[in-house]
Amino acid sequence: SLIRRRRRALHRAEADPHASTAKVRKLRERAVLPSYDLLRHIGENKLGKAQTYAERKSLWYEIRYKKYAPVFLGQVKPHMKFWTAALEEAQLPPARA
Repeated sequence: SLIRRRRRALHRAEADPHASTAKVRKLRERAVLPSYDLLRHIGENKLGKAQTYAERKSLWYEIRYKKYAPVFLGQVKPHMKFWTAALEEAQLPPARA
């Protein structure tokens, strides 16, 4: 199968002392890609697709504003440098209007 061929090529390149590091890295990245059958199955059955309006809206927002601010308990918080250091909800600033 395709996955076996990718893994075999990777193991041969890793065992070869003359193989370049870029080639080994590219083969390693290619070996972890999902197979075409799996991608087709996901596409046909629409697995992971946002079904409800709220899911589609949140997915759009996450894609559009992923670099803006973290979401905590369903509220968008303003961008903070050390937002991961907050241990409690009270330590976070108020939600963005």
